[in-house]
Amino acid sequence: MASVAVYERIALADALESAGPGAPTLCPPWSARDLAAHVIVRERRLEALGLALPALGNRLETARAAMADRPWAELLSLVRQRPFWFPELLDRLVNGVEFFIHTEDVRRATDGWIPRPTEPHRETAMNRALASGGRGFFRKSPVGVRLRVPDGTEREVKSQTEDGSVTLSGPATELMLYAAGRTGHARVDIEGDTDAITLFRESELRF
Repeated sequence: MASVAVYERIALADALESAGPGAPTLCPPWSARDLAAHVIVRERRLEALGLALPALGNRLETARAAMADRPWAELLSLVRQRPFWFPELLDRLVNGVEFFIHTEDVRRATDGWIPRPTEPHRETAMNRALASGGRGFFRKSPVGVRLRVPDGTEREVKSQTEDGSVTLSGPATELMLYAAGRTGHARVDIEGDTDAITLFRESELRF
């Protein structure tokens, strides 16, 4: 079975094409064109090292801006195609979550959006990502954090602090969007003491 990265790459390209180059995204001030350029540079240019090395951030932005100036049809074509030299294993490891989040960045930036139908392979992939990276996503939370998926399974990603803890409930996909900072567009329920919830909502997460 193809990895979730394969499906989400297609979903992202489709969402970008449907939205159009000037459409807003959940990564302001980026438009759909800017987001497409970011995705392309991220996996095709050495300047992408700027994502991990702040000192190279200016070079990354210059490369992204230059890419964004290319024809829209070309950008869509590049988003759809995994670079031939980009290993399938690396694609599986790093792009599934990235492409899922950016697909929703495009879809949910306009009024009237609805969640995509639940797909087991996507939920499983996001659940695994939260299991391996959840503590990193929520490390800045001033309160403890537990994640609960629809089958009732819970996972602690931040130990309770003296200010209490909260529990986030929802599909793994929605929990991932919340963890990635799309807090205003993720359909997640938050339970806990009122003060703990307030502190949590006011905190900045990883992204």
